[in-house]
Amino acid sequence: MAFLIIAALIVGVVLVIAKMRKGSAALESKPSRLKSFSTSLTPSEAFKVAIRWASASAYKIDDVDEARLKFVLSDSATATSWGFFYPIFVSAGGERGAVVEVGIKSKALQYGPLVSRAHEKCFSAIKTALIVAHTD
Repeated sequence: MAFLIIAALIVGVVLVIAKMRKGSAALESKPSRLKSFSTSLTPSEAFKVAIRWASASAYKIDDVDEARLKFVLSDSATATSWGFFYPIFVSAGGERGAVVEVGIKSKALQYGPLVSRAHEKCFSAIKTALIVAHTD
């Protein structure tokens, strides 16, 4: 019984820490897990499309640095994860195009396939939004 109480306290403390973490910290440097793609949209167009998509998505926009074309999305803790930050970096990529990099950083310690699935889900959604915007 004492083990369950201690385990519940530890989970509670980690949930509070994850809830208190700010997304702006994820913009300081690029995380080690990054996925990127190119688009023929200009960097400012790609940034605006990504922000527009994010504001209507299930993700929360935690921080925006419009001058440096980067922002952070986040999701909440679930039964299987502590929640994640998704820093998005948009930069010039060759002739008139842009490169969009989507990172992932856990709000607490987490490894394994859940991180990869969450990262792929966010990456694919942003990429799809930019493809759709480009064809309009």
